[in-house]
Amino acid sequence: MFRQLYLYPLLLALTLLSQNSLAGTTLRIGYHNYDEQRLMGAISKEQFRSEGIKVRLVPFQTYHDLRDAMFADEIDMYWGYTGQTAINDLYMPPPYDQNQVYQAVKEFDSHSGFTWLIPSQLDNHFTLLVRNTNNKTNDITTISDLAKKANKKRLDINVSYTFLEKRIDSLEYLADFYGSNINRFNSKAFDNVDEIYTQLRDSVTDIGLGYNSSFQLDFYSLRALRDDKGFFPPYQMAPVIKADFLKAHPEVEVPLDDISQRMNTHLMRYLLQRWKVDQIGLRSTAKEFVYADDIYPNAGRGTASSRQ
Repeated sequence: MFRQLYLYPLLLALTLLSQNSLAGTTLRIGYHNYDEQRLMGAISKEQFRSEGIKVRLVPFQTYHDLRDAMFADEIDMYWGYTGQTAINDLYMPPPYDQNQVYQAVKEFDSHSGFTWLIPSQLDNHFTLLVRNTNNKTNDITTISDLAKKANKKRLDINVSYTFLEKRIDSLEYLADFYGSNINRFNSKAFDNVDEIYTQLRDSVTDIGLGYNSSFQLDFYSLRALRDDKGFFPPYQMAPVIKADFLKAHPEVEVPLDDISQRMNTHLMRYLLQRWKVDQIGLRSTAKEFVYADDIYPNAGRGTASSRQ
């Protein structure tokens, strides 16, 4: 009897170990050196920590470096943007439909041995911004409105250097797509998009290029112009994982799906504000997402309202 009592904890431990195929394995998650990517990495690590799964986060400077690491088996997964793959690998032209882009990159990457899991409602696409208190832009609600005004009046626009490159989603192609002189505005380019937000807030410029999930959109009371013709590709975020790894360790899918189903654009803005403005720390912000039942209005855990 005593022998059985001593053996029971050992048998239980062995049973639990056999149920977790990741025991003794570390999940390697790559991420871009962007704030929302760093936060998604921290959230993933905290989520898997609660599941008893070890995670190592691996930073990369560029999309191509990250993809090369997947092919070289240096990482097992990353949080991808649908539009990034659509532009860089599929060369998809506008107009774009969010679901069509997701299905296209999912199909494309299946031939590379990568699996796109269910996407979140976080969409970090490019967006043109105005401040809410500018009389010059109060009557502009869409990019079509801006295009019409561009043919009559010159405004000031601040953009990133990336937006001036020869890309499908550049300022030059935006002007062609909307049939306007937007590219002839008084433009100024910046390395850091945070400077663009600051110049918009301080009324230094009329229009600025930004990212849809940046906390400054809410914090500085900036207004995004609706891309009514679908020029900018959706940057919907979803887990991209090596198919072989997922087959060997299927238990990673549920925690990743849980993150995707709860994350959306407005929630990301709030979390970035908690980290960057409230300065509660990266891990504390991640823990707030993982463990809090309701951390943002209309974005509670496990409810339909958690989807934007």
